[in-house]
Amino acid sequence: MPPTITPALVNADLGLAADVPADQTTRSVQFEDPGVIRLVHGGTCTAPQAALSRDVLGVIRTGVKVSDHIDVPPQYDQATVFLNGWYAAYEHGDHHVVGLAAAIFNIQQSGGVLSWDAGGVLSDHNGDDDFEWCYFYTVAMWRSGAGAHGSPILFSHINATVFDRGDVDALTFPFPDFGDATDAYREQRFSSAGQGGLPRALLPRGFGAAFSDDDHHLLQFGLKFGDLTVIEPQARTQPPPARRFGAVRFYGPTAGVVAADPPAPHSEWDFETILKDNSVRRYFAAEMVSMLTGSGVHFVQPSLALVPLDGLDFGEGCIYSPAKTRSQTVTVPNLDFDYAVPVLTGWNLNYECGDEHVQEVGTWIESFHYVKGANGKGTLTYTIKSRLGDDGNSTGFDAAQQVSILGLDKTPGVTVNLPPSRAVLVR
Repeated sequence: MPPTITPALVNADLGLAADVPADQTTRSVQFEDPGVIRLVHGGTCTAPQAALSRDVLGVIRTGVKVSDHIDVPPQYDQATVFLNGWYAAYEHGDHHVVGLAAAIFNIQQSGGVLSWDAGGVLSDHNGDDDFEWCYFYTVAMWRSGAGAHGSPILFSHINATVFDRGDVDALTFPFPDFGDATDAYREQRFSSAGQGGLPRALLPRGFGAAFSDDDHHLLQFGLKFGDLTVIEPQARTQPPPARRFGAVRFYGPTAGVVAADPPAPHSEWDFETILKDNSVRRYFAAEMVSMLTGSGVHFVQPSLALVPLDGLDFGEGCIYSPAKTRSQTVTVPNLDFDYAVPVLTGWNLNYECGDEHVQEVGTWIESFHYVKGANGKGTLTYTIKSRLGDDGNSTGFDAAQQVSILGLDKTPGVTVNLPPSRAVLVR
């Protein structure tokens, strides 16, 4: 991987991945309030393919990609898809890791269809080992009132606008050379150009991480897309301190952009990763996100601390569990939102007793549902799974996730002024 990584290069590399057929696919509606919102969750796995391949024209391809789409009914004028988990496994045995990635890109909505590409990789240095790759996604479609079928005044809708297409480079954030004390605080800016207002929610679209020198065993892979915070503008008197991770700032609409300080409130978040074996090594990382704006959007993020680990061996009293799969069903009660969606915004996967080869690795939202009670409070239930292991039984693994909650509220339809006996509420 080159020493200088730009957003354009990240997106170009995704486009150069090898097109492969889907080997397995699942998709189901998790929730629908007809005419207001529909939530669909799915997953797709590819047929085994080497990380490095050459097409019929002799072009070298890195990683794999698949194309996907879903029909959007005419009552929903807004739709987006975001990454809600990933999984990769070497087809034959376990190996070192030089890098791993998963991303959703080329999102388009046209003619009642939402389409996108998805791609990723798991590879050692040679790139000649076949691997299976899976991604898990959630599609949200809703009536925003901006251009839906029917008057936004008469019909219930959700005040929300998505930014996931157009200038995709502005929503791609690569950071070279994570991993030692020289890493600096980095700022990025993106303007919503007056459309939709201040960014309120961050939706993952992709990530990548790779050692910069060679392939290695894996001890720990942790990533947080970022804890989103709304910040009021204030003067900066000194540069921010150096950090072990990059910081990203996403700015709302402004009358003009001032280099020193934002002239309007903005949202900011920190992108944080850990990729290591028993030693500390330099590596590259990148994230891709979508943003949601609007008064109907809310975002709740629990804490997840990423702490670099040191490898232990059995002689130092390491206690391990040999399970290669962890599954947990979580219930979150007493939510005040009309609708709620779990969003996998962070994870930490690590072997318990030192670094190892990798045969499989991943974490994903398996399913979810949301129910509102008679008291108006909602309950969100979701199942999350994780896997990490070599092809033996030498060690177990630990898994922790940050599952944020995307809350959406609807604006009800209005009462039409008809004669008293005929007044109705239009949905």
